[in-house]
Amino acid sequence: MVVEGDLDFLHDRIGQAIVADDDDRLARVGEGLELALLRIRKAEHEEGPDMAKDSGSVTAGKGLTVAPSPLNEVKLDLGIILAVGVLLLLVQGRVVNGLLLQLLLLVSYGLLGMGWMLIRVRRVLARFEREQCNRHGA
Repeated sequence: MVVEGDLDFLHDRIGQAIVADDDDRLARVGEGLELALLRIRKAEHEEGPDMAKDSGSVTAGKGLTVAPSPLNEVKLDLGIILAVGVLLLLVQGRVVNGLLLQLLLLVSYGLLGMGWMLIRVRRVLARFEREQCNRHGA
């Protein structure tokens, strides 16, 4: 009876120690997140409040900004291709009956998406290089 009571006490203390250890880890993660958010906030204030308005971003002045980049339109294409791909993945089981046809449909969509992205990236980079040459050459 005494041994059983001691074991219960010991298990109880170990359980409390594990919970306390988890709470400590959670507190450290929370502190790290808070520091990261403060650093981001500080960096935003150092860059100036009008940066989002001058960036040419789709969401300029709305809080979420994308840095100006010649590849922003390619990023938009990639997002659309991925969203349609996920939708196709969810629907393809009802549209096509055979497993081999489903695989063929998904692989062909993936290859078409990859080809489109390659063409778009090459066009955008070629246009960007021409603009850079015109600026530095003129």
